[in-house]
Amino acid sequence: MAKAWRSALMVVFLVLACIVVPVSAQDSVSSEIETMEEFFGVNAVVGDTPADMKPFAGWVRDYNQWTWFEPENNQLVFTNVMGRFDFDSYYGELDELGIDVLMCIQRTPRWISSNPDHPSWAGFAPSGDKPGLSPEDYKEAAEFFFQVAARYGSVTHPAENLLTDDKKTGLGIVDAIEVMNEADGDEGWGNYKTIEQYAALLNAVYDGDQGRLGPGYGVKAADPNMPVSITGVAYGLESIKAITAAAGRAPYDIINIHHYCFVFDTRYNKRINVAPEWGGLIELLQDTVAWRDENAPGRPIWLTEFGWDSDPTLCSEAVTEQEAANYLIRAMILAKDAGADKAFWFYFKDYDQDSRAIFSTCGLFRNSSILNPEPPPVLVPKLTYWYYSTLMNYVGPTYFQGRVDMGNNTIYHYRFSHKDGDQTVSVLWYCPEYNPRARVKPPEQAECVLDTGKPSSQVKIVRPVSGTVEGEPVEANWTGETTVTLTLTATPVFVIVDGE
Repeated sequence: MAKAWRSALMVVFLVLACIVVPVSAQDSVSSEIETMEEFFGVNAVVGDTPADMKPFAGWVRDYNQWTWFEPENNQLVFTNVMGRFDFDSYYGELDELGIDVLMCIQRTPRWISSNPDHPSWAGFAPSGDKPGLSPEDYKEAAEFFFQVAARYGSVTHPAENLLTDDKKTGLGIVDAIEVMNEADGDEGWGNYKTIEQYAALLNAVYDGDQGRLGPGYGVKAADPNMPVSITGVAYGLESIKAITAAAGRAPYDIINIHHYCFVFDTRYNKRINVAPEWGGLIELLQDTVAWRDENAPGRPIWLTEFGWDSDPTLCSEAVTEQEAANYLIRAMILAKDAGADKAFWFYFKDYDQDSRAIFSTCGLFRNSSILNPEPPPVLVPKLTYWYYSTLMNYVGPTYFQGRVDMGNNTIYHYRFSHKDGDQTVSVLWYCPEYNPRARVKPPEQAECVLDTGKPSSQVKIVRPVSGTVEGEPVEANWTGETTVTLTLTATPVFVIVDGE
């Protein structure tokens, strides 16, 4: 684990004879290829402030609950949820800010739970007194998801087809719908649905079991163009395979993966958080891409949960705040290179300060109860916020070009380009190979010789830092008209090169 190594590491300089000819920007970039801004996302809830998300998020994955919108059968509410939340306003504000929404609808209402008397009734299949192994058992769910898509999708519907009192339809402010969260989880997370039950539910909710349930059932019946995401799976590709096999098809438009970078450390006999390069993220996404290409071609892969706890006083598995900030940038770029089409950081802000639960300190902001002492009260950004916002500032408007081979697998160099080719952005960092049993600790940093292709007057080199999205200047040794020697560490460096 990087945190455990840090105090013992020797500072060793590895001079890499890596003079790299810059990759030229594409002459033209297809309008169908999205900028990196469309890749970056964050997990949040309706109580969070959309304006606070604008500096770093092109997408928001909004957690909500079916039971909030339909507390009793056919009694739908969207603008006075629990007497306080207006989802029309929330999604509308995100839309006005240019932030897209993945609406993650989770948990089963008690009135349709297959075990309403259980303390965790919301984790059971929404099949009522039916076994839940057939799409027919989920007509209530398919009807509800139809109503959601009819309201928030872009297709308008006759008033007689809507169950809401206000009859609003075709608002066009939700961009994708996710059917449950971690439905492949276990009882420890409050899930009591089987894979077979979830597959039948997905068949019903996606398109009314290919229309067999009749009109008014399923997302696609309400809006054929509304993307539907499979549940964000807790157990990776094996769950995607199992759900698809049980459904007998791929009744989803988006493959949805969660991944947290843990390894089991035998030295301490416990699970620990590690760097994204060491935690299996790259391998998971590459394997998912290979499976997708063969079994569900054309479907994008979204990494909708990943993150690192960053307060060791509140979570025993936490890394430092500096490490979490470093890992955020690195994981985002590694995920893109490995084949992910979008990546959503978990989470917008830390949980309640009294919580000691895992993932409670993964936020970009400190807990909402920890406010600045000076009015007006606002959330306090963590280092992860500033790093993420800096990444969006420099890389958001660009197109991904790929990794540049530096001749050493501990040096990571990724290239991005603006559409018109007038500017390129490189992100570089150093990460040693993972070897917890090494007798000699790996170096903390390495030197790299980089040919920018332009003189120093056209090159800006910065490192992310707290308090600004512009970063701070990095000392660089220019050894030639266009070549510079950089000292790379775990903190990524941005090299911005202006064109002619």
